[in-house]
Amino acid sequence: AESGLAMVTGHPAGPGRVGVSVCDVGCGMYAHAAVLEALLERGRTGRGQGLKASLFDAMADWMTVPLLQYEASGRSPQRMGLMHPTISPYGAFAVADGTAWRFAPSSGKRRYQAQWSSKARGICWHNSRG
Repeated sequence: AESGLAMVTGHPAGPGRVGVSVCDVGCGMYAHAAVLEALLERGRTGRGQGLKASLFDAMADWMTVPLLQYEASGRSPQRMGLMHPTISPYGAFAVADGTAWRFAPSSGKRRYQAQWSSKARGICWHNSRG
């Protein structure tokens, strides 16, 4: 919570849990990198090193994007469910037969606009704000 993760996680109506233990995973990733760096240093110099890993530090590092968005806009990040604060369309959308279709573009703007246009043609959908 102190890192700000709880502020941006969940649905607009309230907080939600991240699907996996991201604090543990992130801290483990940073600890792994630190161990590798320490082993390389020992190989070069013959000296060992002390290591520290912190759950808070891992999440604080991952929260740089919401921080930069706040610094650029002056607005606090909001909980958006499956939506995205800067990419659109992005989220869960219902299609004509009522099934949920999740869409999360990851390529360049022109490319995902073309992909979205081709997929959206002839599909009745509305934003389910899942």
